[in-house]
Amino acid sequence: MVSQQTSCFPCSVTFEVDTALRLQSLNRGMLDQIKFVSSDSLGVPYFEKLPRIEEDGIDLVEEAIRGGKIRVLNGFRVDCFLGTLEAEIVIEPLKDAAGTVMGATVVLRAAPQCWPYADLMQSQRLINIGKSAISLVHNFRNPLHSIKGAMFYLGNKYSSDPEVAEFTSLADAEIERMESVISGFLDNSSRKILLVTTDLNGIVRKLETLNTLRAKTTKIKFISELGPVPPVSIDYFEIEQAIANIISNAMEAMPNGGVLVASTFSRRLSDKDYVFLEISDSGTGMAGNPIDAGLRDDPGSSSRGYGLSITAEAFRRHGGGFKIIGKQQLGSVVRLWLPAAEGGGKDE
Repeated sequence: MVSQQTSCFPCSVTFEVDTALRLQSLNRGMLDQIKFVSSDSLGVPYFEKLPRIEEDGIDLVEEAIRGGKIRVLNGFRVDCFLGTLEAEIVIEPLKDAAGTVMGATVVLRAAPQCWPYADLMQSQRLINIGKSAISLVHNFRNPLHSIKGAMFYLGNKYSSDPEVAEFTSLADAEIERMESVISGFLDNSSRKILLVTTDLNGIVRKLETLNTLRAKTTKIKFISELGPVPPVSIDYFEIEQAIANIISNAMEAMPNGGVLVASTFSRRLSDKDYVFLEISDSGTGMAGNPIDAGLRDDPGSSSRGYGLSITAEAFRRHGGGFKIIGKQQLGSVVRLWLPAAEGGGKDE
């Protein structure tokens, strides 16, 4: 049993040594992010830069080189912030064409349950998402201008049709909001939050109107059951888009048609009034934790988890909450809630 204890590996590390155990190459991965190993590491014994891999005083890398056989060490003890965890180590001798051992390749795989490792990997995923977001925002601008021009044309040509006029008016307002968000994002890398006091029922009605054509073409019956609720103080665009994510997910879960119900009500909790919104569908439901799945690099995960995580964060940032109720194949209910406005903010 390997009993060597060492510092926590924040990621997998692969390195090569010669027969004198001097570092010949080093694939540090995430180690570059935290400056764990300096640029002058090559040429020095590996154990001066990395933990020595030994058992009962015997260097196992040196032993593998001498024996010329692969060693796989399961249960290598690693001191992590959570305590002593385990890592896997593979030591493979390097041989030339004549079969002479020239050194070894060593792979150390970090224990995934170590929270610093998990946090680093999650941070890297979020960095990648951020880079993609900047590119996407840039690419949205030109199509948005084209859509704006098309809405202007349709609004003028069919100005006598009240239904078309309503759609084009809503679309114009949404385009203006998106243009403002895009400009703010590109100019400041963040968007200033402007709280407004508004009626959540109004947002639901607006989104129902915007999704009318989609509901018709997919044979989905959109039902609004809106109760009397107090106003809420919110970042209008953020909450509107968060709710739009949930409605879009619900529709995607019903490719062959179904029923979508959006209901609102108020409830007093811990001497404070809250406004609740429940969105239910008769679709396929959601298995496991779709939010966690969306933030992983699982091949089977979809953008659904990202949308849900954005929605959950938006509501929690406003002092509210987010909960998924439902079972796979039996439809889902998403419950959202916000604290009622206590005064202040700009009315909308």
